[in-house]
Amino acid sequence: MSSANRQLAAIVIAHTVGAHERSGELLQDIFRPYLKQYNGRLLKAGDDRLVLAFTSAVAAVNFALDVQRTLPIHQSDWPQGQRLRFRLGINLGDIVVDGDAVHGDGVDVAAGLGALVEPGGILIAGNVLNQVRRRLDHVAFEDMGPQNVANGPGPVSSYRVLLDPPAVAAAGGGGRLLTGRQLALALLVLILFSGMVYWKL
Repeated sequence: MSSANRQLAAIVIAHTVGAHERSGELLQDIFRPYLKQYNGRLLKAGDDRLVLAFTSAVAAVNFALDVQRTLPIHQSDWPQGQRLRFRLGINLGDIVVDGDAVHGDGVDVAAGLGALVEPGGILIAGNVLNQVRRRLDHVAFEDMGPQNVANGPGPVSSYRVLLDPPAVAAAGGGGRLLTGRQLALALLVLILFSGMVYWKL
């Protein structure tokens, strides 16, 4: 009989970039303390990636931000050849734990997003943004559009989390910068405008 356990979780996949000689040190000194802080779980650790799960999308994004901001500081005095960076993908979805195996559509999407972002970056799915945008109004997100991810169910809306967001007015390129506060204000303006139009009619 299978002992597989299926659950809904905010899934973080951390792809490693660089040498692996000191990856265990980073896992112990950075990942585990932040996992404890945000009530996360390490489901699987390999040479090329970590699979982590959280009970909320807010906790997952805060964890990812703290990890990516702390890693360069922690490794600042390491030889260049020993430094590690991580690509983080976050998705809200099903995860199946069956013995040592961890799989599911939610894991595939998170892994696919992590593979697309630059080293040191964070890429989240649209369903994660829907959960966090009103609760993380100090964080900015760049709309990266629909992405086709490996083994995914289809195009996935994606948003890059900006670790040090620039002024929105200075945004350039194809992405669009959004903060949680701006999204809420835009919705409020739309509601007020709709009410004014209705009143005039």
